[in-house]
Amino acid sequence: MSALPHAPPAVLLVRHGESASNAGLVTYEPAQIPLTRRGHAQARRFAELLGAPPARVLSSTYTRAVETARPVREEHGLIQEFAAVHEFTYLAPTRCIGTDRNDRRPWVEAYWRRCDPLRVDGPGAESFAEFVTRVIRFRDALARGAYSGDVVFTHGLFMKALMWLGERAPDLQSPHEMRSFNKFTGEHWVPNLGLLRVTTGSPSRPQLRLKLDLTRVHELG
Repeated sequence: MSALPHAPPAVLLVRHGESASNAGLVTYEPAQIPLTRRGHAQARRFAELLGAPPARVLSSTYTRAVETARPVREEHGLIQEFAAVHEFTYLAPTRCIGTDRNDRRPWVEAYWRRCDPLRVDGPGAESFAEFVTRVIRFRDALARGAYSGDVVFTHGLFMKALMWLGERAPDLQSPHEMRSFNKFTGEHWVPNLGLLRVTTGSPSRPQLRLKLDLTRVHELG
C-alpha cells in the first residue's frame, strides 16, 4: 500500500475500526464497546498506510477509538492523548446493557421521531443541543489551528456533525435543526476508517475546510 499523504497544517479525523456494535453483536456500556478482530486488523493496516508520523495522535476516550489509535501511537512512539470527540450517546446507557442494534432500533426511531433537542434520555446520555455545542467547540479550535498536523480518532456521528455544521451557528433549541441533522446523517456515509481531511488556519486567521475522503477505505479490509 502506498503511504497516505498527511502533513501540517492539515488534520485527519478518522472514524474508528469495526466495533462489536457495528458487527451487530450484543454490547454493554457504550463507552466500552471494543473493536472486533476485523477492527483491530483495520487499525494495524491504517498505521501502515499513514506513513509519516503525525504531530500528535488523539482519540476519544471510548474504547473503540482508543484501540484504533493504538497502532499509530506505537508505530511512531507517541503518547496517548484525548480530545472531546466521543460519540453522541443519546440513549441512556443503562437501558442499552445487553442489547444489540436491532434491540435498540425502536428506541432510536422513537428518539428521532420526537426530535426534542433538549431531551436527555437518562444518566450518561447527552442531549442533541449538548452534543452540537461540543462539536462546535472542537470545530472552532480546529479552525484556529489547535490540532495542526494531528490525527484524531473519533466516531461517525461526530464527523457527520462537523460536516453538517460547516461554519454556521445553528439554533440549538430548534427541532428543525435536529431533523436537518438526522436527514443529513442518512444521506452521508462515513464507514469505519473513513477520513475527514481538514484544512485549518491560525488564531489570527481562522479557517476550516472539510473534505470526506473514502478513496483508501477498501484497502483496510
